[in-house]
Amino acid sequence: MESQRVPVDEVEEQVLEIDWQDELSGRGDSFRVSKPDASGLIQYVWRMARFHAGHDTSMPVTAAWWLQDWLDENDIDASVSGVTDDAGTEVTEYLDMVAQEVLEYEFGMQTDGAARAWSGIA
Repeated sequence: MESQRVPVDEVEEQVLEIDWQDELSGRGDSFRVSKPDASGLIQYVWRMARFHAGHDTSMPVTAAWWLQDWLDENDIDASVSGVTDDAGTEVTEYLDMVAQEVLEYEFGMQTDGAARAWSGIA
């Protein structure tokens, strides 16, 4: 019997193939300001990273739409836009962690900028 793959595993496979520094760098080594012309997966991580860094503290609602389009295009059974399901929750929690790791390890940035801005500390 073949084991069934779970959506978060399929997403993780794709994440590990991406050169995040290349995909999310702007001018020089800075974090890019404009949305990348890339897959919805990369766009989601970019938007969540901007949010966590505090560069764009408005709620990242459209990020879920970009990610849902990518999931649908890749036949990954998870719902992250509108009504989410358990698989969608696992995928977004994993990708939020990826966004924070990309900020910290690829760009040397803090990941609490949004929290600081929303709390009035920043």
